[in-house]
Amino acid sequence: MIDTPGIREFGLWDVTPAEVRLYYRDFAGYACAFSDCSHTHEPGCGVKVAVESGEIREVRYQGYLRILATLA
Repeated sequence: MIDTPGIREFGLWDVTPAEVRLYYRDFAGYACAFSDCSHTHEPGCGVKVAVESGEIREVRYQGYLRILATLA
C-alpha cells in the first residue's frame, strides 16, 4: 500500500493509444489481420479471439479497454 496525500489518481504521461498495446506483452503472439491492430474493433483480431476462448483473461482485456478510454 502506498500513502500519497493529496493525490487522487495516477495517469499515463506521453503514451498514445497506439502505444498502449505494446505494454500488454501477454497480447503478443496472437495473429491479427492488421499489423497495427488496436485489439478493439478490427476484424480478424487474434487478441479478441483469445479473450473469447479464455486464453487471455477477460478482466485483463477490460483493463486494457479502460486505459484506452482514458486516453481518447
